[in-house]
Amino acid sequence: MATSNVTPVLSLLGKQIELLEAFQGSTKRVCGTVLAVVVAAPGAPVSEAVMIGRDYYHLDDCKLLRVWCTPEVSMPTVKPRIAITLEQETFDVIARLAELQSRSKGAVVADLIESVLPPLRRTIALIEAAQQAPEHVKAGLRSVVEATHDDLLKIAGSGNQQLDMLLQELSSAGSQAGSTPVPVTRGSGSPQETPTRRLINRKNRSGKGD
Repeated sequence: MATSNVTPVLSLLGKQIELLEAFQGSTKRVCGTVLAVVVAAPGAPVSEAVMIGRDYYHLDDCKLLRVWCTPEVSMPTVKPRIAITLEQETFDVIARLAELQSRSKGAVVADLIESVLPPLRRTIALIEAAQQAPEHVKAGLRSVVEATHDDLLKIAGSGNQQLDMLLQELSSAGSQAGSTPVPVTRGSGSPQETPTRRLINRKNRSGKGD
């Protein structure tokens, strides 16, 4: 396609969402870093991809949009990155929490790791000291580590129990609110005397007699 057949309208971010909505192309996520977006002349090749936020999509039906991309996704930060493999249940919990907080799953995992960073630093220092210590000192350190581990398990168990109790209270409150009938009072007559009320009245009368 000749250069004269295209007019640059966007570079990097810009208004890709508006373009996509205008062309109403079907989408399929792919990987790529958007370098430039141009409007092509009629009959030009279909674009490779268009970026919306941090997601990358393929346009199947649009014939007027062309996007040049690099083969890899650009990293929004220069911080070190790691890839981890999770159990499905763990992934589902993190994904749900990220959805409720309107955050990315990576941000949730990063916060979880940051929250345990101080204990991890102490653990590293303890392991390094243990590696350089004599055998009798290592035995003592081992017992301390085991005791600390048991204490942490107890604390975690207590926290889980408190959360379970809170959830149970919330569930009970919700069920009671939906099932407890609202008392209806008609007229101005005196309330019906019950055995408990009869006993109270009897005590009141005996107190007045004294």
